[in-house]
Amino acid sequence: MQTYEKCGRPIQSLVNDARRRWHQVLEQCGVTIAAIFVDDVDKESGKSHQTLKAGGYAAAATIAIVPLKYRVLGVADTLLTVDAATWAKLDDEEKTALVDHELEHVLVRAAKRGFVGLDGDGKADRSARLDDHRRPVLKLRLHDWQLGGFRDVAQRHRSAAIEVQAARRHREPGGQYAWDFGSGRIMPEDALDDRLVAELTDEELLDAMVTGQRKSVVQHLDAADLEAGHGEP
Repeated sequence: MQTYEKCGRPIQSLVNDARRRWHQVLEQCGVTIAAIFVDDVDKESGKSHQTLKAGGYAAAATIAIVPLKYRVLGVADTLLTVDAATWAKLDDEEKTALVDHELEHVLVRAAKRGFVGLDGDGKADRSARLDDHRRPVLKLRLHDWQLGGFRDVAQRHRSAAIEVQAARRHREPGGQYAWDFGSGRIMPEDALDDRLVAELTDEELLDAMVTGQRKSVVQHLDAADLEAGHGEP
């Protein structure tokens, strides 16, 4: 059974720090972020289990835009939901990176067209569009890359499979870290191989995909791309 709890001051401080360091548009436009834990504790063992899902996949965290009717009541503009069991296994750097990832999804619509950005002085380059209650209008940004596929299909069709073709494209310089196995490296069971994905041959990449020994680090970490209407211009 899922239970929810408001995140304490340490996590809220982490969120605020990430917003100040890397998300100045959110900071300057006054976008507020609330954070909650979701957990699933086994009554008999007392152990916490991973429970947060996004599109059917296990998720470390999700972020969503809070509906206007709740924001009117004073609720934050966005809600960060963190899987408690997953969070407990992360080190400090991983926690910071996860929060940064979720905040990266949030865009502020500009008063006229497009989205608010930063000018050369690090200041908001235009005014934010405001709703009827003077809160910034937000949109959730898609991932720069999103990979998915089936091991059996890759094994049957090899280089003709869209799974393999997508992985190959992400080995190009702009995305060589996008599709890793393990901690950013390929490490087959039969040999220590710490080469980046970009350095593998097509055959080595295919072998790594179909062995099932490692999983992609890009595993639908959030539900942003499931939000209704977020793909509109």
